[in-house]
Amino acid sequence: MPAIIKKGTPAIQWGTSNQTNVGTATGCIVESFKVSDKNGSPIEIEDNEGYAAVLVMHADEFDVDLSVLYDSGKTWPVKGDIVLLQLPKVNGAGGLLNVNCYLTSIDPEGARKKEGMLSIKLARRVGVLA
Repeated sequence: MPAIIKKGTPAIQWGTSNQTNVGTATGCIVESFKVSDKNGSPIEIEDNEGYAAVLVMHADEFDVDLSVLYDSGKTWPVKGDIVLLQLPKVNGAGGLLNVNCYLTSIDPEGARKKEGMLSIKLARRVGVLA
């Protein structure tokens, strides 16, 4: 019976690990994302009799939940940093919408026999962020 020859490291590295010729990545691989309005329902302004006279719908502030692939060769932003989020344009307009958001949390997540992931939460607040 031939001898088994073991070489290398038994650990699998995901991402760019310690490659020096990769450069600095400016994005990440997003597995899933969900954008939700900060004010899910319209704000009601009542008249003098207590009935809703005006509905105000805000569409400029939102929260984002992201699940992204962890890359050990990347320098990740920290809580409180401003990050650029690129979202697909809706309402018939093609292309991407660039939006600055605050990173409110970044946490590792994992599962059995699955690559390392990060759970990232972002917040867009008009008037707080330019």
